[in-house]
Amino acid sequence: MKSVAKSGQFRNRQQWIMPVCFGLSLTFTLIAIGLCMARHFSGMSNGTVFSLAADIVSLCVCTVLLYAMTQNRKSMSEYSRTFSLLVTAEAGVLFSDAVWWLVDGIGELRFCNVAVNVLNYLFTTILIFYFWRYAVNALELKGRFRRIADIIMNILFVPSILSIPVNFFFPLFSALTARASITVNRCSC
Repeated sequence: MKSVAKSGQFRNRQQWIMPVCFGLSLTFTLIAIGLCMARHFSGMSNGTVFSLAADIVSLCVCTVLLYAMTQNRKSMSEYSRTFSLLVTAEAGVLFSDAVWWLVDGIGELRFCNVAVNVLNYLFTTILIFYFWRYAVNALELKGRFRRIADIIMNILFVPSILSIPVNFFFPLFSALTARASITVNRCSC
């Protein structure tokens, strides 16, 4: 009888997604705030400080939203799981953007700048993927169109993810100047 009750607790095998998403978002938020406190704002323009503050406030909003979703995970559906993954990917984009603002233009942190830039591309690609999943669930798309579109998204997702780490070695998406500022490579077509 006890084993039946225990297995009933895990009927929804994906209940762990919400707390993990909340934990990641909270970690991103606390690290970003800690880095801001360690870096101070000396030498930053007003626009940089404003962008950094907007990123941190947005991280806090993502964290509060995920906390609220964690409290109601008993009635979790595929729709809410996908939404929590989408919000977590957005928190990753905001975190990498905040760290980028903190290390931009510091020559000694050149490697960190490249790593954060690569993380930003990674989280943005994941964000696009989960936005597609969220839109499909929200619009309740079914049938042949959804199957074909899912196949196309899955096929395009893999090379997108695999091409991102290549930017460490070959500047496909962006490159660093001597001052460790990012320059975005544009298509010459």
